[in-house]
Amino acid sequence: MKQLKATVKRKSDSTSQPSGEEQAYLEELKHLIHGYQKKGDNIKLMIEKLNEHNHKQPDGSDWDYESLQLAIKELNP
Repeated sequence: MKQLKATVKRKSDSTSQPSGEEQAYLEELKHLIHGYQKKGDNIKLMIEKLNEHNHKQPDGSDWDYESLQLAIKELNP
């Protein structure tokens, strides 16, 4: 019988900080989302606007409902 060893890390335990370019992207995204929320835009409208203006996800793909909701939760502690 094999023994498995698991390591559990909390999200707050991560030691890697985003690079300067990533940090600038996250700040811009936070600013855009906050502006859309201030206007009263819903998630679907935010997705349309972000994709229309080529504000892609950090991995370069288009935004979808789940990914934008997750980003909003992460950017607004």
